[in-house]
Amino acid sequence: IKAAVNGTPLSAAGVVPSSVWVRDNNRRGPFDLTLELPGLETSLSGTVDTSEKVASIAGDLSAKSGSVTKLLASLGLESAVEGTATLTWQSSGPIDRFDITGLTFDFNGDDGDVINVQGTVSEVFQGSIFDLDFTSKLAQPEVASGSSLAINLKEISGRVSGPVEALSIDRTIVTTNAVLLEFDEIGPISVGRIIKGDGNRIGLKD
Repeated sequence: IKAAVNGTPLSAAGVVPSSVWVRDNNRRGPFDLTLELPGLETSLSGTVDTSEKVASIAGDLSAKSGSVTKLLASLGLESAVEGTATLTWQSSGPIDRFDITGLTFDFNGDDGDVINVQGTVSEVFQGSIFDLDFTSKLAQPEVASGSSLAINLKEISGRVSGPVEALSIDRTIVTTNAVLLEFDEIGPISVGRIIKGDGNRIGLKD
């Protein structure tokens, strides 16, 4: 398959060997797909079952971006950060509402920021229910502030869960390197819902 996203070339290729289906006389067989987009290489392999009205899949996804800026530009988006990212997961279930397990996302920014997300997403395409743990280790400024009251954030960790229209943030811990105030952690913090406000701004409620 050759296509374009916002004018950016996209190609996909794969194999679903029909010989396996004929030999086993069933509607279940392997597949192996690759997707290439500037800034992103993705592979998806597993099995597909078409014995039911809605096909089911079971497989593994692996995606790697050598340049997040290039990837977002391919999708017509601007990025204020640059770095590399990897994403892996296992999926299973009907293709209109499959579940994702073992999700692991790692981002390494060129400025030293490191983000790790792990968890599950249930019923993808049917509202999506998230259960994700995250840790963000932030690069420290090269030049420390002259104020002894200054607080630099070192790490933010927590959990994001719930349906996509009513996500909540739980157990969030903010780790600092405050010197004079002598507090290392702020939290745990909980947010009842993440909401979308006027002007497409993201807000926190409760």
